[in-house]
Amino acid sequence: MYQFCYTLSERDYLEFIKYHAFNTPENKKSMLIYRFVVTIIFIACGLAFGTIADEPDLSYIVFGIVVVLWLIFFKWIEGKRIEIKNRKTKKNGNLYYQSDVTIFFKDDFYTYTTEIGEEKVKYSAIERVIMNERAIYIYTNAMQAILLPFIVFSNEQNREDFMTFIEEKRVAIK
Repeated sequence: MYQFCYTLSERDYLEFIKYHAFNTPENKKSMLIYRFVVTIIFIACGLAFGTIADEPDLSYIVFGIVVVLWLIFFKWIEGKRIEIKNRKTKKNGNLYYQSDVTIFFKDDFYTYTTEIGEEKVKYSAIERVIMNERAIYIYTNAMQAILLPFIVFSNEQNREDFMTFIEEKRVAIK
């Protein structure tokens, strides 16, 4: 079976939060609505200022540029907002993740051990497994996942073998 002992970094966690915010079905719709609503607000403000301003064309141009910049830099702006929120949380002494992790994958379940305790999870609890550019995310519900950074794997083949293993366990149990 597989066993991983590693330290989860703040960067690993931030990448997960950003991935989750922009790519999960639960959040994609919210982000799209948020992006659309703010765009409409900018357009409405531009039209309002244009009707009361001495030079309406200038107001239209300025707010038009703001809308274009918002649409282009939306993902970057939201990523920075996530980082700021995480810094504030960390400053208050509340981390949403445990840094020292040990995971042992057995035949019917896996154990997830951190500083605060141990959790035994059946493979049937896994909703989905995602591999992005730097980590594997094993979702046990819509909002929670186990993060396996690629550094825990000795090579790419080992990572691919693990993905095959976890997908087989997840599908076989359901």
